[in-house]
Amino acid sequence: MYRLILPGIVLTCMFAVISGMAQDRPTYGELSEIKGKTKVYVQALAGDREAIIKGIGTKNALTVVSDPEDAEFFLSYETTSQKLVGSANFATGQMKVYLQFEKQQRILWFKEKTHGAFKNAVAKSLINDFLKQWKSVK
Repeated sequence: MYRLILPGIVLTCMFAVISGMAQDRPTYGELSEIKGKTKVYVQALAGDREAIIKGIGTKNALTVVSDPEDAEFFLSYETTSQKLVGSANFATGQMKVYLQFEKQQRILWFKEKTHGAFKNAVAKSLINDFLKQWKSVK
């Protein structure tokens, strides 16, 4: 009897683990999926977050919300590396725009950029790139 039960339990556990892993993986979509959506939650470190919010401004018909529960979509930014080349400092950052469904992200736009690392330069450049793309689909 144990010979029949044990393999069944092992298979059930393996299926549960594999199913759970699949739910955590992001899916990919198109920026047009946020057409008509205006409430965005910005996730970034303080200085970069302020630069991104300032870049969004009030002219772009987007409303930055302070609570993720109020967001219709999300924008996330992080600096991934900084390098000193000679006397110049360069930073690389990544920005993504996504929808969140329970535990799964649907990434709609992603860009990585390297820029001279004066204050928040990469974040400012990437938000401008996103806004140009967003305006073409809104």
